[in-house]
Amino acid sequence: MRSKHLWGAALAVPVLMTLSSCAPAQAPVTEKAADAAPVFHPVVSVNDVMVGVVDHNSHILWNIGDPKKAPKTEADWHNLEHASTTLAAAGSIIELGGSGPDDAKWAKDPEWTKLNQAMTNAALKAKLAVDSKNVAGVLAAGDDLVMSCEGCHAKFKPAIPAHVATKDQQPEHFGH
Repeated sequence: MRSKHLWGAALAVPVLMTLSSCAPAQAPVTEKAADAAPVFHPVVSVNDVMVGVVDHNSHILWNIGDPKKAPKTEADWHNLEHASTTLAAAGSIIELGGSGPDDAKWAKDPEWTKLNQAMTNAALKAKLAVDSKNVAGVLAAGDDLVMSCEGCHAKFKPAIPAHVATKDQQPEHFGH
């Protein structure tokens, strides 16, 4: 029995050597190739991401504080999951900066990174609460989100009003 295994191995080695010689040769990696990492070119400003993504999805989380808007159905929970996941993903985008006039400078500021991470952490906390259908946990994460937003706005965009908006100012966040 042992001789059959040895005979099979003896045949396999030349076959594998022949097949490996048929494989195309790979070009050696040069320093230039290693340095040619893709470069991120933002196409929208941080402000556009904030208004179109962060603000919108934050209000979806915050609005459940109103008992009329608290999640009651699987679709409601799905919307909350989408909002919290989108907010967490937005943190990765915002950290890179955007196409606005101050965006690249902000992205290099360590405080920007810290506040952005706080926003991302709040979004992840919300997602974990949503995953366990914990309304109180979503609201607590929403409070963390407010703190990160207000901290960032205080340093980087002090002219922006508080996160609280009236129905007339942002009707898209009311009546869901």
